[in-house]
Amino acid sequence: MSATSVGIIFEGSTITLDAASIGVVTGFNIPGNEYNEFRVDGLADTRELFKRSSKQKGQLFEVTVRYDAKTNAIADNDSGEWVITLPKQDSGSTTQNSYTFDGYVLTAGPLEGDQDSADGITQTFTIRLDGEISEVVES
Repeated sequence: MSATSVGIIFEGSTITLDAASIGVVTGFNIPGNEYNEFRVDGLADTRELFKRSSKQKGQLFEVTVRYDAKTNAIADNDSGEWVITLPKQDSGSTTQNSYTFDGYVLTAGPLEGDQDSADGITQTFTIRLDGEISEVVES
């Protein structure tokens, strides 16, 4: 599965890092795709010519999480295997939709909110993918 074909991440999905629970996803964004380009003209040419590479730049995910009570905040450069698990759509299912990928935190925002409030403590962070995404389909 390519990095750009992640389906809808429903509110209530959970996220883990290296099998440790982080919390519940309350926001998920995939910034626009970007591609590298390379120069295809000769140095003696009078104009510059560029061609888009077929390789995408590293894909980013921006995630906002409401933390579990015992979870530590995410920090810049935290890395490992991330798993986003969607809520079951059918109560008779034996598996849930999930997306698994390796990546690292490019930027981690501050903790916001209050543990005693309805929204709890949240944090927004950006993950850069470091490989392909694998998907498990609910069944």
